Amino acid sequence: NAFNDVWKDRDHILLMQKTRTRLAQAGYSAKDIPTLFNLFDQDRNGQLDIQEFQWMLKGMQLGLGRDRVVELYEAFDDDRSGGIDADEFLKTLFPHHFYELYGDAKQEHVTDDDSLELKARRLSRTIGFKPPPAVAAEHTTSVSSDDFADS
Repeated sequence: NAFNDVWKDRDHILLMQKTRTRLAQAGYSAKDIPTLFNLFDQDRNGQLDIQEFQWMLKGMQLGLGRDRVVELYEAFDDDRSGGIDADEFLKTLFPHHFYELYGDAKQEHVTDDDSLELKARRLSRTIGFKPPPAVAAEHTTSVSSDDFADS
Protein backbone atom coordinates (compact mmCIF):
# COMPACT_ATOMS: atom_id res chain seq x y z
CA ASN A 1 0.00 0.00 0.00
CA ALA A 2 1.01 3.63 -0.42
CA PHE A 3 1.74 4.22 3.26
CA ASN A 4 4.22 1.31 3.38
CA ASP A 5 5.97 2.59 0.26
CA VAL A 6 6.31 6.08 1.71
CA TRP A 7 7.56 4.70 5.03
CA LYS A 8 10.12 2.51 3.25
CA ASP A 9 11.32 5.49 1.19
CA ARG A 10 11.59 7.58 4.37
CA ASP A 11 13.67 4.90 6.05
CA HIS A 12 15.91 4.63 2.98
CA ILE A 13 16.47 8.40 2.94
CA LEU A 14 17.25 8.46 6.67
CA LEU A 15 19.72 5.57 6.28
CA MET A 16 21.53 7.38 3.47
CA GLN A 17 21.67 10.60 5.49
CA LYS A 18 22.95 8.77 8.58
CA THR A 19 25.64 7.07 6.49
CA ARG A 20 26.77 10.37 4.92
CA THR A 21 26.90 11.97 8.37
CA ARG A 22 28.85 9.10 9.91
CA LEU A 23 31.35 9.07 7.04
CA ALA A 24 31.95 12.82 7.47
CA GLN A 25 32.29 12.48 11.26
CA ALA A 26 34.88 9.74 10.76
CA GLY A 27 36.86 12.02 8.43
CA TYR A 28 36.03 10.34 5.12
CA SER A 29 34.89 12.17 2.03
CA ALA A 30 33.44 11.06 -1.29
CA LYS A 31 36.89 11.14 -2.88
CA ASP A 32 38.11 8.48 -0.40
CA ILE A 33 35.50 5.92 -1.42
CA PRO A 34 37.24 4.44 -4.52
CA THR A 35 40.46 3.88 -2.54
CA LEU A 36 38.56 2.35 0.39
CA PHE A 37 36.72 -0.01 -1.94
CA ASN A 38 40.04 -1.02 -3.46
CA LEU A 39 41.55 -1.68 -0.02
CA PHE A 40 38.70 -3.97 1.04
CA ASP A 41 38.19 -5.77 -2.28
CA GLN A 42 39.85 -9.03 -1.21
CA ASP A 43 39.22 -10.97 -4.41
CA ARG A 44 40.16 -8.00 -6.61
CA ASN A 45 37.04 -8.29 -8.79
CA GLY A 46 36.32 -4.55 -8.64
CA GLN A 47 33.30 -5.01 -6.39
CA LEU A 48 32.59 -5.59 -2.73
CA ASP A 49 30.41 -8.52 -1.77
CA ILE A 50 28.33 -8.29 1.40
CA GLN A 51 31.11 -9.67 3.61
CA GLU A 52 33.73 -7.25 2.24
CA PHE A 53 31.25 -4.37 2.59
CA GLN A 54 30.45 -5.27 6.21
CA TRP A 55 34.16 -5.58 6.94
CA MET A 56 34.87 -2.17 5.41
CA LEU A 57 32.13 -0.36 7.34
CA LYS A 58 33.04 -2.07 10.60
CA GLY A 59 36.70 -1.19 10.10
CA MET A 60 35.72 2.43 9.45
CA GLN A 61 33.86 2.46 12.80
CA LEU A 62 30.73 4.10 11.45
CA GLY A 63 28.57 2.66 14.20
CA LEU A 64 25.99 1.11 11.90
CA GLY A 65 24.42 -2.10 13.17
CA ARG A 66 24.64 -5.30 11.17
CA ASP A 67 21.00 -5.08 9.98
CA ARG A 68 21.47 -1.48 8.85
CA VAL A 69 24.67 -2.41 6.99
CA VAL A 70 22.77 -5.16 5.15
CA GLU A 71 19.96 -2.69 4.31
CA LEU A 72 22.55 -0.21 3.06
CA TYR A 73 24.25 -2.86 0.94
CA GLU A 74 20.93 -3.92 -0.57
CA ALA A 75 20.14 -0.29 -1.41
CA PHE A 76 23.31 -0.13 -3.50
CA ASP A 77 22.95 -3.64 -4.96
CA ASP A 78 19.47 -2.99 -6.30
CA ASP A 79 20.03 -5.34 -9.24
CA ARG A 80 20.91 -8.14 -6.75
CA SER A 81 24.13 -8.93 -8.60
CA GLY A 82 25.90 -9.78 -5.36
CA GLY A 83 28.40 -6.95 -5.62
CA ILE A 84 28.65 -3.20 -5.52
CA ASP A 85 31.43 -1.03 -6.83
CA ALA A 86 32.65 2.37 -5.72
CA ASP A 87 30.79 4.10 -8.56
CA GLU A 88 27.43 2.65 -7.46
CA PHE A 89 28.16 3.67 -3.88
CA LEU A 90 29.18 7.21 -4.84
CA LYS A 91 26.39 7.76 -7.32
CA THR A 92 23.75 6.71 -4.79
CA LEU A 93 25.18 8.20 -1.60
CA PHE A 94 26.97 11.27 -2.99
CA PRO A 95 25.40 12.02 -6.40
CA HIS A 96 26.64 15.62 -6.47
CA HIS A 97 30.20 14.57 -5.59
CA PHE A 98 30.08 11.73 -8.12
CA TYR A 99 29.59 14.21 -10.94
CA GLU A 100 32.17 16.58 -9.47
CA LEU A 101 34.72 13.77 -9.39
CA TYR A 102 33.90 12.18 -12.72
CA GLY A 103 32.01 14.80 -14.72
CA ASP A 104 29.26 13.77 -17.09
CA ALA A 105 31.41 11.09 -18.69
CA LYS A 106 33.37 9.08 -16.14
CA GLN A 107 37.07 9.76 -16.35
CA GLU A 108 39.97 8.09 -14.60
CA HIS A 109 39.75 8.98 -10.91
CA VAL A 110 42.80 10.18 -9.01
CA THR A 111 42.72 10.03 -5.22
CA ASP A 112 44.76 11.75 -2.58
CA ASP A 113 46.40 8.55 -1.32
CA ASP A 114 48.50 10.41 1.26
CA SER A 115 45.37 11.72 2.97
CA LEU A 116 43.78 8.28 2.98
CA GLU A 117 47.03 6.68 4.17
CA LEU A 118 47.04 9.02 7.17
CA LYS A 119 43.43 8.08 7.94
CA ALA A 120 44.29 4.39 7.61
CA ARG A 121 47.20 4.76 10.02
CA ARG A 122 44.98 6.58 12.53
CA LEU A 123 42.38 3.85 12.18
CA SER A 124 45.05 1.20 12.68
CA ARG A 125 46.30 2.81 15.89
CA THR A 126 42.87 3.36 17.42
CA ILE A 127 41.25 -0.03 16.78
CA GLY A 128 44.06 -2.34 15.80
CA PHE A 129 42.74 -2.42 12.22
CA LYS A 130 44.70 -4.59 9.82
CA PRO A 131 44.47 -4.28 6.03
CA PRO A 132 43.03 -7.10 3.91
CA PRO A 133 45.43 -9.75 2.54
CA ALA A 134 46.01 -7.96 -0.77
CA VAL A 135 47.19 -4.88 1.08
CA ALA A 136 48.82 -6.82 3.91
CA ALA A 137 51.44 -8.20 1.53
CA GLU A 138 52.73 -4.65 1.20
CA HIS A 139 52.84 -4.12 4.99
CA THR A 140 53.89 -7.51 6.48
CA THR A 141 50.69 -7.71 8.56
CA SER A 142 48.34 -10.64 8.23
CA VAL A 143 44.57 -10.32 8.51
CA SER A 144 41.48 -12.42 8.54
CA SER A 145 37.87 -11.47 8.11
CA ASP A 146 37.50 -13.06 11.56
CA ASP A 147 39.27 -9.92 12.88
CA PHE A 148 36.00 -8.10 12.19
CA ALA A 149 33.50 -10.83 13.03
CA ASP A 150 30.71 -9.72 15.32
CA SER A 151 30.87 -11.12 18.85
